[in-house]
Order: sequence, then structure tokens, then C-alpha cells
Amino acid sequence: MKPVLPLLVAVALAVALLGCTQQVPILAPAQFVKDSTPQAIWISWNDQRKVRMDSPSLHDDTLVGLVNGEETRVALADITAATVEQKNTDKFVKYSVVIGATAVAAVLLYKVTHQASFPAEH
Repeated sequence: MKPVLPLLVAVALAVALLGCTQQVPILAPAQFVKDSTPQAIWISWNDQRKVRMDSPSLHDDTLVGLVNGEETRVALADITAATVEQKNTDKFVKYSVVIGATAVAAVLLYKVTHQASFPAEH
């Protein structure tokens, strides 16, 4: 039987990495998009909707990007809030330590409970 523990640990770490993100406010959306060229940002505007805009770019005083696959234009003056999703490395490190410690404990527990018994020497 092949050991599955390394595979389980790898999957757990991958899931932890994917789940370790946070929304960070953007105070100046126009400048941020111009300087950073992000893959996506979350924006809210006057009608209180909050949507993900992929491939945002700046055209004069308008933010242009894809919302649900359709080109969308939003005047910068109408944007009430903007955030960007960033990796939270602190959270990932904490999860990695917990997952690693659990894996080590599982290996030790397995070794102790499945230790071969040897006959006593006479």
C-alpha cells in the first residue's frame, strides 16, 4: 500500500494557500489601476452593487473592465468603494504550521500503534 499522507498534506497545503486571501481597500482606484494593472478589483458604485471587474483599465475618467464577461464602464466619480484581493501570507504560514504539525503527529501515532512486536530475548 502506498503512503497517502504526503499527498494529503500537499492537498491540505494547496487548499490553505487558496483560502488565504483578504480584501484590501483601494483608496485611489484610478491611481491603483494605472500603477498596478491588477487582474481584477471589486468595486461598488452609486446603486450599491459590489462586483468583480476583471482586466480593469483606465480611460479618461472611466474605469473599464469585464463584469461577468461583459465590458462594463463605470465613471470614477460613481465609485463608492474599491478593494483588491491579496494573499494573506501570515494566515498561510499559520495554517502550514498546523497542517505540518498534524502530519508529524499522525506519522508518530501510526508508528507507535503499528510498531512490530519483537519476542523478548532470553
